[in-house]
Amino acid sequence: ILGQLSIAMGDGDADGSEARKLVAMHRHWIGLNWGREPQNEAYLGLAHGYLADQRFVDYYDKPCGTGATAFLVQAIESSLTRA
Repeated sequence: ILGQLSIAMGDGDADGSEARKLVAMHRHWIGLNWGREPQNEAYLGLAHGYLADQRFVDYYDKPCGTGATAFLVQAIESSLTRA
């Protein structure tokens, strides 16, 4: 997921094909941890929680660059408005 996040950020489009791949991978990963893929509202809440918790910001931003967490959240938001 971190590798795909870096690729999607390089593309620069939170609604682009690389960002869509990122969100699909991330949502599947969350589903593996939760025992099922999250419903849209829960998934969006999780994403917004990432921005509110410095531990998550550090997890995504340190390996992928400043703004990575915000980019992931934008990609998730974009995917849910398309759904």
